Amino acid sequence: MTMNTIGWLSLALVASAPALKDAPKKPNDLTGDWVLKDITIAGTILPPSNLLFTFGPDGKWIVVRDGNEVVTTARSYKFDPKADPPTVELFSDISSENITRREGIYKIEGDTLTMCVAKAKDPRPTRFDSTRENGHTVYVLKRKTKD
Repeated sequence: MTMNTIGWLSLALVASAPALKDAPKKPNDLTGDWVLKDITIAGTILPPSNLLFTFGPDGKWIVVRDGNEVVTTARSYKFDPKADPPTVELFSDISSENITRREGIYKIEGDTLTMCVAKAKDPRPTRFDSTRENGHTVYVLKRKTKD
């Protein structure tokens, strides 16, 4: 085979290969779209409210309700998937001097994300529980699938 033939064969193989799907998610990777299934705040279970949480690869997160972004303040996040349990920090109002920081923990089991987040200035939770006494918020979200 000549080099020219090999080149054309390689090009034909590449062109006929199936399109690559999204890269598989790394374990404990928060990035992506998550649909709220359950929320418990300070021990009170609230009805789901059609919320979509998006954790971007740029460290920003947004909340969308019924197709419209819920704009309160600019938000960012950090997560540490190597911690035990994995940790998350949610920041709100990052564009001003009044930054709010909430510390939490999370776990991903299959396509379910569970986060337990403390109130601002409270210590990071150590368990996935929400009581009137601790004031934690527990979110249960499902990874949104491509339509």
